[in-house]
Amino acid sequence: MIASHIDGRLRVRHVRLRDPDLMGKVLTELKRIPDITKIETNPRTGSLLVLYPPSNETAMALVRQFENEAFDELDESPMLLSRQTVKFVMTVSYISGAVAIVHSKKLHVGLQSIFIGFAAIHLWQNRWSLFK
Repeated sequence: MIASHIDGRLRVRHVRLRDPDLMGKVLTELKRIPDITKIETNPRTGSLLVLYPPSNETAMALVRQFENEAFDELDESPMLLSRQTVKFVMTVSYISGAVAIVHSKKLHVGLQSIFIGFAAIHLWQNRWSLFK
């Protein structure tokens, strides 16, 4: 999430910051802090640059808080299935379905249905990077 941090400058990158509504919420929170001198955003890349006086202890505390807690809204909800599990099931069901077409049409349809279901889960899990 934190791409770079030096005294007086903090750059945050997160794929979810491409969402204009979420970027607006983050900016609203940051603008409440009086010690921040400048905030630059780039919704296309999901980047946020925060400039603050390097010797200012309040701003440094903000940066530490941002590093430790970040914004809860940027944290994705925990996945029920890991990406590796989804990819594995997709691969196995696809290959098994292709082999099953020779033996049984019902088995082929069943295995391909599993593949389609897990492909949908895969698309949902990767929606922020796939649909920019």
